[in-house]
Amino acid sequence: MKVVRIIIIFWIINEVLQYYRPFDSHLIVYFIIHLSSFYGSFLLSYFLINHDYKILIFSPLIIQLLYNLIVKDSYDFPDLCFSFLGTIISIIFNKKIKLPNLF
Repeated sequence: MKVVRIIIIFWIINEVLQYYRPFDSHLIVYFIIHLSSFYGSFLLSYFLINHDYKILIFSPLIIQLLYNLIVKDSYDFPDLCFSFLGTIISIIFNKKIKLPNLF
């Protein structure tokens, strides 16, 4: 649960940074904008794993894709990448899904 608190704090900081845009670098602004997809995907995936909805684990990607197609009329590849990364990292941080031992 400590991970969820940390992610929520960083998400709030990220949203404040998006609103005020204190940076002049376009790369930093681009990164901050797309981090929201990461945080949302991480929290939703973490919730789904903890409540035994493992079959819906990739629903954040579907939600992101539908949002991009319906609202933006195109898909935003970086948003999809950050959503995928958030889902994968939530799987790694969660203790209920056993990852195979590759080494």
